[in-house]
Amino acid sequence: MKTILCVDDDPHLLELIEATLAGPGYRLRTARDGGEAIAIATQEDVDVVILDWNMPDCAGIEVARRLTEGRPHLPVVMLTARTRPEDLARARAAGVSAYLTKPFSPLQLLQCIRESLARPRAASDAPTRVQP
Repeated sequence: MKTILCVDDDPHLLELIEATLAGPGYRLRTARDGGEAIAIATQEDVDVVILDWNMPDCAGIEVARRLTEGRPHLPVVMLTARTRPEDLARARAAGVSAYLTKPFSPLQLLQCIRESLARPRAASDAPTRVQP
């Protein structure tokens, strides 16, 4: 069973993600801010991280950077409304492996997670951008 850490300050989005991932063999851990996410990821073996960009305490881009510093092959899926090329470049520099723009469908998220878990990743790989 793969452990997914989902980090978002929006409780409704967390509920949607929990409903999407219920049943397909995933163990879901949730965090509502960057500090909590970093604490969970350093205490538990996490297989993939789903991360919102805009959060209180510590921005998702900073959380991605900190998590992938120690684990450069950790898949990080960034969920964001940001669509500018410079944001995608910042995500790549922070170690993000997939970039899913809001709004997204639950099926897109599930596919993105499956692909992130299935493919080996080099630290220099560009994030896969998933279009809604």
